[in-house]
Amino acid sequence: MNRLAAGRWLLAAGDTAQAARLLAVYNVDLPGTLHPLPAASVVLGVHMLPELARIEEAHEHAERAQRYRTLFRERADLLPAGTIASASRRE
Repeated sequence: MNRLAAGRWLLAAGDTAQAARLLAVYNVDLPGTLHPLPAASVVLGVHMLPELARIEEAHEHAERAQRYRTLFRERADLLPAGTIASASRRE
């Protein structure tokens, strides 16, 4: 969650390169030790995807931004109800 907060702060400050570096953990395979809960990378990583879409928009990469939004919707649909913060649902 620290990476998400720092990534959002950096994005707001205009530092898209550092924000992207911090938010790229959506693709990391963290161990899911609490079965049947989704893997930690899915639960935490899904929150990074809307921010990565905003970074791509800032770089005028509309196709990449749309790809992140699509991935967000796909992954968000896999999580139990109430898992995604309402702030992330705005995508």
